[in-house]
Amino acid sequence: IANHYKWRTFQNAGVLSDITIDFSLDERGSGATQAGARWGKKPYQQIFIPDKSGLFINNGNVDQKRVEEVIEIVSDALRNGKTVNIAGNEINKLSVMQDDINYQMELFFEEVKKKSDEPITGKVISGGQTGFDEAGIIAAKKVFPGIETEVNYSSKTNKPPQLPAQSISE
Repeated sequence: IANHYKWRTFQNAGVLSDITIDFSLDERGSGATQAGARWGKKPYQQIFIPDKSGLFINNGNVDQKRVEEVIEIVSDALRNGKTVNIAGNEINKLSVMQDDINYQMELFFEEVKKKSDEPITGKVISGGQTGFDEAGIIAAKKVFPGIETEVNYSSKTNKPPQLPAQSISE
């Protein structure tokens, strides 16, 4: 893994977000994403997708109870002003097209929307790579017009990000 990828991932999962949602083909989760969240002492939630389809809504191979739990967590976070980092495998690791993943993420955010009539006050961020990162931003904007989003892909450095001072003293 190139260091700039690692540090961008650590910045998103460990510094800029309040929680990271990882859509991963690996049962253990995405290594750098999970490590970044742990490093920043931030919550990490995974949806394990055991096939390369990238499909997780109504996919019999994916734990739908887990998907529902994560939808609830994201709904709560976005309605309480939190920043949600969407991470996951890039498109070249999946057997579908980007539009298919965009649609899955749109269904995901539609379910988030149904959880409450309270307004969305949070933000969605991602690392900007193809696959789930890109789809998360596209779908959030489509389902929640006006939602704040941010793509953080420019950490082209070999230096690690800095934790905020309050995190260091904890």
